[in-house]
Amino acid sequence: MEIHQLSLQYQREQDRILMRFNTTSREELRLWLTRLLLKGWWPMLLVEVPAPATGESPEAVATPAGRSEPSTPPIQAMPAPAPHADYSQPFRADYVTLPLGETPLLVTEISQQRRGDKLAISFLERLDPQAPGRTVEVEFEPGLQQGLRQLLTLTLGQTDWNLAGTPAEPTVSGTDLAPDTVSRSGYLH
Repeated sequence: MEIHQLSLQYQREQDRILMRFNTTSREELRLWLTRLLLKGWWPMLLVEVPAPATGESPEAVATPAGRSEPSTPPIQAMPAPAPHADYSQPFRADYVTLPLGETPLLVTEISQQRRGDKLAISFLERLDPQAPGRTVEVEFEPGLQQGLRQLLTLTLGQTDWNLAGTPAEPTVSGTDLAPDTVSRSGYLH
């Protein structure tokens, strides 16, 4: 499976991140990443994928100057052969095949290993300890590894999870939230 596009979007009301992959074979894979999962995996990913060598911050690469962003926009990239991704391309939602189904895989376990210069990451959903669960494995080329790290950094910056290597304060303030989110009262969970 070769990745064509990657999109991450923080879902504040569910307090998790929706990760979507488009492949060159016109498939879309959807995964839910929770705070608990990322709390364990994020430090492993930071060790495996070092920060970009360039002086540009992920924010400078991902958000064109003067562009205003909605509250929790999907952060997306279309990987290119070069080590830099094109963040200006919208994520294509017209892919016809959903091999995992419409409901995103709720990732409960992640394992990763190096295969030469590629990083193979297995995402596993095991909701019943007696059942084998659903799994998907994705190989990330070097440029896409950096893109994944940058997109996760930006998306984690929209949360209040305060994981190491991410902004301490969410990049979205209460006044920036969509009107239907601001008007709600009470505890969401």
